[in-house]
Amino acid sequence: MWLTVRSGHERGRTIFVDGDTVVLGRDDDCDVVVEDTNVSRRHVALEPLADGRVALVDLGSSNGTFLNGNRVESAVLRGNEQIQVGGTVLVSSREEPAGRAGKTEMGSLAGALQTPSAVHRLLVQRSLRRVTLLALAAIATA
Repeated sequence: MWLTVRSGHERGRTIFVDGDTVVLGRDDDCDVVVEDTNVSRRHVALEPLADGRVALVDLGSSNGTFLNGNRVESAVLRGNEQIQVGGTVLVSSREEPAGRAGKTEMGSLAGALQTPSAVHRLLVQRSLRRVTLLALAAIATA
């Protein structure tokens, strides 16, 4: 699922959620860092579901998470919803937003990696997951 920032400091930014859970917030350790003082350090989690939808879960944020104008603790995104975290509004889409086709994106986060250290951290995290899965597979077949 694609999320496009429609208002706020990062208008136009696009995030692709696929595979791993993605945490949005102000904290540098979040998968997607949102530069908005009204967003909590760890504001909301986006968890891909097997059917292509995405579970949206508020992580106890101070200002809440709103889906189509209603405050929610959790919800399932199907596409074409408006999500508000702090002063940032995102729109969900099951289709790749126009103007993004053919662009190479890195992993689950399209346009979310802002610093070389964030890129490095993501690569290390993914490498560790692969090593763990390979080790578990080796143990299971032994």
